[in-house]
Amino acid sequence: MGWRSLGAVLCLALVGCVRFGFDPPPRESDGGPQGQVSGDYVVSQLLLPLSSIRSEFGLILASVVLKFGGDDLGLQGKVDTSVNSGATLVLLRLDRDGDAIAATMWTGEPRVCCTALEPAACAAQAQAGCFGGSQRFAVSGQANRLEGEINEHGRFEVGPARLSMSLALLDPVDRTTIASFSGDLDEAYIVGIATGDGISDGEVRGNIDRQTVDTDLISLLATLFNYAYFDDPTTQSTVLDELEEQFPGLAQANPVDEDDVRENFWIKSFLGNLGDAMSMHVNFAAVPASIDAP
Repeated sequence: MGWRSLGAVLCLALVGCVRFGFDPPPRESDGGPQGQVSGDYVVSQLLLPLSSIRSEFGLILASVVLKFGGDDLGLQGKVDTSVNSGATLVLLRLDRDGDAIAATMWTGEPRVCCTALEPAACAAQAQAGCFGGSQRFAVSGQANRLEGEINEHGRFEVGPARLSMSLALLDPVDRTTIASFSGDLDEAYIVGIATGDGISDGEVRGNIDRQTVDTDLISLLATLFNYAYFDDPTTQSTVLDELEEQFPGLAQANPVDEDDVRENFWIKSFLGNLGDAMSMHVNFAAVPASIDAP
């Protein structure tokens, strides 16, 4: 059931935050049919594949959501809070040369993108500020560079390459960090449609190696299950009942541990059918920005 949680972690993310800066200088057009494509962008939305079967990750998330009667444990909301608050910032630079294009991705340094605690108000502040199309961001960590092609309509595909991931999941109410994850996405591709207004229909896809699934992600799932059961006041009673059924004896003195997750019937069945890696994908949208990087 916790595979939806896994979604958040895989969210691809590169965590970070950035100080408030000055408006970036005007960006030059690359002469493309839909305006400029070359330039800097910041990811303004990350979407988990909660109803998709296009990857093993999406399949398990869709199965979990179905099992819990359509409830996703508020996972997408936790991802939204992480992005809108400025805890998870993903920065992308596109460099186009005719039909060829290169994409460089960084984690952004964390910054305050909203102060409102109510999720909708936080999202509105973030859209008007950090994701308003005129903010400058600092990078944190190494760059990930991918190369590929772009067509006359602005649709591009770059990869394969290895991408470094990092994501902090935040409580939508008090902004405390519930869990965090970092790792590598192998054989990764980034696709989307780029224009001067931003990137739409974005997708990141690739593979998570089996060792990361068996260790780091299992640990993360245990943390998320315990949070949903013991600490999240928004967890529905039907979900609490399902958690008790999946993890008999669940109590404050007997929380879910990594072995419980590994031995859970549904997760064990999934792992048993998994090969050397787990395919995954997440979707994204991005808006123009300015990146302080070479």
